[in-house]
Amino acid sequence: HLYLPNDSQPPYQAVLFFPGTGAVMRSEVGSAGESSWLYFIPRSGRALIIPMYSGMYARRAPYPDWQSRAKVQLVIRWAQDLMRTVDYLETREDIDADKIAYYGFSLGGTYAPVFTAVEQRFAASVLISGGTIFRVPEEHRPVNFAPYVTVPTLMIGGKNDPQAPVEPYQRPILELLGTPPEDKRLFVFEGAHAPTDWNATVREIHAWLDHYLGPVQ
Repeated sequence: HLYLPNDSQPPYQAVLFFPGTGAVMRSEVGSAGESSWLYFIPRSGRALIIPMYSGMYARRAPYPDWQSRAKVQLVIRWAQDLMRTVDYLETREDIDADKIAYYGFSLGGTYAPVFTAVEQRFAASVLISGGTIFRVPEEHRPVNFAPYVTVPTLMIGGKNDPQAPVEPYQRPILELLGTPPEDKRLFVFEGAHAPTDWNATVREIHAWLDHYLGPVQ
C-alpha cells in the first residue's frame, strides 16, 4: 500500500512501515488502533509505504512458534519483502530514493536491527515499543544484528510498557547499535505499550525525520 501526500511536491520522502503482531490477525491495513500511528505520515508531506509482508494482512498464514525453523524462514521472507519494496521505490520517479526511512511498531521495532542491518539504504529509523528478545534462534536474534546497524535511530518507548520495558529491553538494544552515539536517541513517553500522548510522540518523529531526511518541501 502506497499513500502519497497531497501537500508537498515530488519526489517525496518516504517512510516504510513494519507493523506489530496484530497484523498477523487482520486482513486489512489501518484498523482503528493502527491508524493513529500511520496516517500522520502522509499528512505531514511524506509518502507512507506499507508492504504486504509474508504472513500478514491479506497474506495471513498460521504464525509459527518463535523457536521454530519456520519462524527463521518467516523472518527471512520479511527481510526479502522489505528489500524488494525498497527496490521498487527506487524505480519510482516520484520517490526520493535517498530519503527513505524505516518505521517499526512493536514487532517492527523489535526486529528493526535485523532489517536495518541487512538493508542499508535507509536514511533514518524510528522504532516504537520495540526491544530485544533473546529466546529465539541465533539466525534472527536482533542483538546479533545490532552492531552492524549504522542508520540514525530514534527509539520511542513507554515508561510503563509491560511487554518491552525501557529497562532491560529497550535501552540496551539502542546502546548495542553500531550507530554513532550522536545519531541515536531514546524518547520515553508516559504510557504502556502505545503512547498516550500521540501529539508529543508525533512531534519527536517529525523532528527526527526533518533532521535526517530534511524538511518536507
